[in-house]
Amino acid sequence: MTKAKQPDNEAALSLGKVLVRVAIAVLIAGALLTYLIHRLEQEEGSPPAVFKQDIIGYEGVAIGSSKQVAAYDLGFPSAVSVMYEDAVDVGRPDVNPYNYDEWFYEGGTILSFNSGTNKLVSVTCADPSRFCSPIFGVGINSGETEIRKRLGEPTEEELYSGRRENGYMFHPYKILSYKSLGLELMLVEGKVITIKKVTPLDPPNYYQWLVGWF
Repeated sequence: MTKAKQPDNEAALSLGKVLVRVAIAVLIAGALLTYLIHRLEQEEGSPPAVFKQDIIGYEGVAIGSSKQVAAYDLGFPSAVSVMYEDAVDVGRPDVNPYNYDEWFYEGGTILSFNSGTNKLVSVTCADPSRFCSPIFGVGINSGETEIRKRLGEPTEEELYSGRRENGYMFHPYKILSYKSLGLELMLVEGKVITIKKVTPLDPPNYYQWLVGWF
């Protein structure tokens, strides 16, 4: 009886050795993949590096930056304002940009800061007449079909009806929000006219985003 069981024991031992080797190979492959991902993220211009920059911020400044860091990265704005108030020229001797939460740059970039923490909460490129930097492969004049094909279905989608106010006609527009990317897009007549970057919620890494795992 004991001799009859010996082949089974040898087979189990052999299988155990195979499983150990497989586990070691998986660990080595995982470490190698992690190393390659890290190297790719460090290479300027590589898809993972560009994706990482798009997650962090927009137009050369990172979400969460202080006003001092934003000024270092982009310089002082040309105009500033407190929310819901008219913008004032920074060139005025009585205007200190650090006392304002909305910064306006020539060319259409707008920085919005949290009034309590003085941290950057959004970067907006709001002037369709200039070249706003693309983000996640989407730019000014990108079509809605193209956006959905590239980014998938938005987390939230809102359509606002047009109206006439003070003699002006405001066209209907749509807001597409991608929460995990921290991206909000305003579209008019099916085309992007405004790009807004905010803090992403549970953002994916490049490879998760590439295969839709988020």
